[in-house]
Amino acid sequence: MPLLTIEKVINGGYGLTKTDEGKIVLIPGTLPGEEIQTTIHQDKKGYATGKIKKIVTAHDGRITPPCPYIRNCGGCNLQHATAELQLEIKEAIVKESLTRSGKPELAKASALIQAPIASPQDFFYRQRIRLHIDEYGRMGFRQHQSHDIIAIKKCLLASPQINEVLTALEEHEEHGEICQLASQLELILNPATEQVQLVYLLKRKSRPADTNRAKRLGEKIASVDCIYFIGENFPLQSAYCKTPEEGKVLSLDYKPQALAGKKISMQWEVNGFCQVNIKQNVQMIETVLAFADIRDEESVLDLFCGMGNFSIPLACQAKAVTGFEGQGSAIRSAKKNALNNGLDNCSFYQKPVHKACAELIADKRVYDCVIIDPPRQGAPELAGQLAKLCQKRLIYISCDPATLTRDLAELSKQGFQIKKIQPIDMFPQTYHIENVVLLEPCPQ
Repeated sequence: MPLLTIEKVINGGYGLTKTDEGKIVLIPGTLPGEEIQTTIHQDKKGYATGKIKKIVTAHDGRITPPCPYIRNCGGCNLQHATAELQLEIKEAIVKESLTRSGKPELAKASALIQAPIASPQDFFYRQRIRLHIDEYGRMGFRQHQSHDIIAIKKCLLASPQINEVLTALEEHEEHGEICQLASQLELILNPATEQVQLVYLLKRKSRPADTNRAKRLGEKIASVDCIYFIGENFPLQSAYCKTPEEGKVLSLDYKPQALAGKKISMQWEVNGFCQVNIKQNVQMIETVLAFADIRDEESVLDLFCGMGNFSIPLACQAKAVTGFEGQGSAIRSAKKNALNNGLDNCSFYQKPVHKACAELIADKRVYDCVIIDPPRQGAPELAGQLAKLCQKRLIYISCDPATLTRDLAELSKQGFQIKKIQPIDMFPQTYHIENVVLLEPCPQ
């Protein structure tokens, strides 16, 4: 069995090595510089995938993963590395993505990458998890590269409150009965109350008997605030709620240092989006505020604004903030957040972002600062429009180094210069890394 040396860990969390014949082999669970013996799992045309047979020489940063499901669960692909080494690996992934782009301006920009901002918590940081449910009613995560479900009793990334509810659910037959009807269960922590909300994805429309089960279940678990049903053919509906006056709303208060400790109050709907790492999201907001460097006479355009995650704190500094988002529930939350924070300089609109940009350009609108936080697939088609809308500073937020590199190349073609790149570790124990990038239009 050949001895192979891991060259690096790439986007996706795989260790990359090469055989004597030069064929690339991708092996999960490995670290840079390690010497390993491997068995080939899948031999494909351009590369192969392997499994560790034996670690001959381990990296100094290798640790024993604390999770009992680590060998099978497909979630945590860097749990075998120290927190410090995980940050090094993620920074290297971002840097390599830029240097291997074939674009000189991006390779040069790789020198601007700042040290990643570590998460305040390495474990128990997730405010939300989604579990799959198999035909036997067992809950868990998907096995790596498989549809098989690994049943779990606890997740080391989920908040303690969520784990407490996971344990409690197993004790009640009502939960098991609902699981027979469901394909997924989402557990969501309300940061303000520390209560947990349950959302079951049903395989058929709910019936009165299902609602009765949910009510009995909710009454038995003190830390469960609300239980909802949702399906592919029907919208979110409340089956049980201890606090009906609050409805489907989650909330959080925080005080950004950039706003001199001013309290920001945020709300979002249960089926809306919020970053799962609440404490690290505050640090990302601090980064955006620092990069934006807004003056009180300046205007801001926030694209894919969501519930106003960046818009609301920016509106505390700017003359005016305009946000666009395609999801209706997010815009409802953004408008409520502006009202709750006493801001009358915000305008939020539900509209596809590319259509909104086209209309703004037709109206000859320009903004001092533009924020864009697109979905994982990025938004390369918006580069030309951003060049027409942004006067001074463009802040691009991305959760995928590959699509970020592609989009930065498009923005460079449109005359933008990269000024700063700040990786933010939003998802410890995984290969995922968020990046906040500051760009400015080239002087004419």
